[in-house]
Amino acid sequence: MRTWWLGVKQLAEQYPRYGYLMLHALLRRVGLVVTRKRIYRIYCDLRL
Repeated sequence: MRTWWLGVKQLAEQYPRYGYLMLHALLRRVGLVVTRKRIYRIYCDLRL
């Protein structure tokens, strides 16, 4: 598991009403450039 996966999980726990697109936007603001398809895949794998 990559370390930024944990970032996705932490953001999802912090903002439970946000979907994967909003999480993608938050990660881009922080400076992490990951495609939204990959964020969606992680979102589904973590069952969020």
